[in-house]
Amino acid sequence: MDTKQVTGSLTRLLLKNVFILLMFLLTVVSVGHAQEDALVEKPVQEVSKGSRQIRRLVSDLVRVRAEVEAYKKRLALREAVEAQSSEQKARMQMLATRELRILDVSPGLDMLVLNAGSWREVRAGMKFAVRRDGVTIAEAVVIDVREQIAGLSIENVLVEGRVPVIGDRAILFEKKE
Repeated sequence: MDTKQVTGSLTRLLLKNVFILLMFLLTVVSVGHAQEDALVEKPVQEVSKGSRQIRRLVSDLVRVRAEVEAYKKRLALREAVEAQSSEQKARMQMLATRELRILDVSPGLDMLVLNAGSWREVRAGMKFAVRRDGVTIAEAVVIDVREQIAGLSIENVLVEGRVPVIGDRAILFEKKE
């Protein structure tokens, strides 16, 4: 064999071995990638699952916060209504016990102005006795209510010759049932 043949045989053998080595490396690499993919895929799936759980928890948190806010609003409203009810009771009690006075009189129109209005729970249709010196001299009904004052119409003058004047007391009629 001459050197050319030997060199050619060695080159072929070398190329064959390089090819086998490359095939081996490709197999190892592809198996390694498959294993790597498996190793990476599981954590990726876990992260994805965790992300879904986080989104669900955030959604639940938003819903619960909204429910808490709605509950707080209902509670505040209930407390405001209860406070208003007790305030209204107190005003009605004050209206019944505190001395009310006639501020102005329009004799030709049989109209009176009372020193209490809506802030003291005076309402249209309420009836008052107008008193002077312990004697009821007239009966009047509320026909107009403002915040600080109310307008009354004289229904009956009970004592002839004595009409209501500025400073007379007004007493809320008790409801008889």
